[in-house]
Amino acid sequence: MGEDQEPRAAPRALGSRYELVERLGGGAMGEVWSAVDRTTGEAVAAKLLHETYAHDTDIVGRFIQERAILMNLRHPGIVRVRDLVVEGSQLAIVMDLVAGGDLRSHLRTAGTLAPRAAVAITCAVLDALAAAHAAGFLHRDVKPDNVLLDGGAPGDGSGVRLSDFGIARLAEESTVQATGLVGTPGYMPPELFQHGRFSTASDVYATGILLYELLGGRTPFAGKGTVHTIGNRHVTVEPPPLPVHPLLWSVLAVMLAKDPATRLPAGATARALRGLPDEALEGEPLPRQPDPETWRTAERTVVRSHPAQPHHRADVAAAAAAASAPPGHTVDVPFVPSGVVGERAPDPAPAPPAAPRRRAVVPAAAAAVVVLLAAVLAGSWWAGRDDAADGAGPDAATRAAAPEQDVELGSVASPSGLVVGRAATYDPGAGEVTVELTLTKPAQAEPTVLVFLPGPPDDPADCPTDVVWDVPAAPVDPYTTSVEQACGWAVGPLPAGTTTLPASAVVDVALGVDDDALQAWESEAADLLTTAVGDPANRTTAFPAQRVRSLRMEVAPPRIDLDATATTLVFATWAGGEAEADPVHDSGARLPSGVVREIAGDGMRFGTTCDAITVSADGDVRGYFPTTGPCEVTAELGGFTPEPATVAVVGPST
Repeated sequence: MGEDQEPRAAPRALGSRYELVERLGGGAMGEVWSAVDRTTGEAVAAKLLHETYAHDTDIVGRFIQERAILMNLRHPGIVRVRDLVVEGSQLAIVMDLVAGGDLRSHLRTAGTLAPRAAVAITCAVLDALAAAHAAGFLHRDVKPDNVLLDGGAPGDGSGVRLSDFGIARLAEESTVQATGLVGTPGYMPPELFQHGRFSTASDVYATGILLYELLGGRTPFAGKGTVHTIGNRHVTVEPPPLPVHPLLWSVLAVMLAKDPATRLPAGATARALRGLPDEALEGEPLPRQPDPETWRTAERTVVRSHPAQPHHRADVAAAAAAASAPPGHTVDVPFVPSGVVGERAPDPAPAPPAAPRRRAVVPAAAAAVVVLLAAVLAGSWWAGRDDAADGAGPDAATRAAAPEQDVELGSVASPSGLVVGRAATYDPGAGEVTVELTLTKPAQAEPTVLVFLPGPPDDPADCPTDVVWDVPAAPVDPYTTSVEQACGWAVGPLPAGTTTLPASAVVDVALGVDDDALQAWESEAADLLTTAVGDPANRTTAFPAQRVRSLRMEVAPPRIDLDATATTLVFATWAGGEAEADPVHDSGARLPSGVVREIAGDGMRFGTTCDAITVSADGDVRGYFPTTGPCEVTAELGGFTPEPATVAVVGPST
């Protein structure tokens, strides 16, 4: 808020409650002023949006509808919105006054930050985003200008406050006319340029750009060119590596992954950064990095990881090689015991020649972090079996002579409309199970499906580490999903626009030669899934397509005046008897929550049979004339059809 300082202006009124005192700065959206709340005497900040927006009835309407949502977004790391003022040509957001200035102003003076300070600030931003995402709210414009410093200088991240939630979307139809997109081009994710889509992963990407800028003094894709040139770089080229510790660079590289499905959620990313060893955060600030003259095209590299023991960490040198490997190369990333980071583990014992195996192909930097984040995030569920165990049990000749086994488990249907069919084939000679899934869902739903691939019968929790999927899939993060059962995989998100999608995984697991070996393995997988889906201790909203049992609607308030608006709230009942808490959809937020996206996508439909009200596509209810009885609001969300909710319109009789 400290940019573009001007001489003190004469106080003037803002609405009936506030008095503007001093202009603090300005930008593309409007001006920021210090102000006084006349009723309390408190100093506050007021962001006055340009008059252009005040004359746009659609923006003003959305502005008013989002008032309650913005004011209820509470977190120590988020600048609190106190009030919204609409009066004449004035459209203003009143918020807490943070006296320390913004991060952009600090960077103009400091240039760059040391890794430890940069990571502390980034984690504080990610914490704020995690809270907002959990409430179903996106930021859409994370950048240093919107990060305020309560105290004037960054330290351990405790004074960092994220501001301007929702402002970019309020002006969604009017800003950035050159691109037709909302936000600041240097921080926009590739999926926005490619598909016009923005999600929680997009906020994480912008925060990765922020971290890159704190470390290197510029955004990764800065340089000569137009807005369209910068957008093309986001989509097609790799961010130039920074000369920082390989572990820090690898986590940053995942934040900047081209595929949003590869990025970790905001909370998990913060834990990954905080879990970095001290040596990854040591060092003085870098000099400002020069703008690149050439760019490396974003391509793909095959990365292999040797089986790990519990509490092992990926070898730093090999991880760095994976992150910077030329396209098309294969890089081995071995594990070393914790405390030996930076040294190569002994090469594994030579193994008998084997037939060529399919390997997962992922972006190079992301592949490195798939291994690196094992130690930081997951612990034991990345613990692989000892290669020597392959030699236990029946000898090779016996295994090779054993017949293949096939099991078809049938289908499991969820109330959301998701149906998961599963069949498996086991080749004892290769020690390999092929799992075939048939995933059926409502067309517009975008679910992520929970699947279990356990270890061998004598130790089901010894999860296979060599798993090859033909669809996007990743090991389940117990920190963000509360799924404590080992060997879980998150498959998806499945794309909208399809109803049936086949998926398969090839699993390197030796089950022995018993006739019922595969049946026992699949039974274990089914039991793990049943337990995980119905776990009453799970308090997260992960895997809603499998865990939500029913939806309930309310209209708030249930009685509205003529020409007034009410919001529709949708609550979920979860498997395991979890009590309903926060709504999974609030039409006032005008943003589908993660739960709604997974079970319905944009296939959410609201309606009414009452002429006295209209219901928008999001569920906003407006009253047009008084009713003698309540009107019903109906809804369809994916495979769910909640009981109708009621609303009455009151006013003078006609």
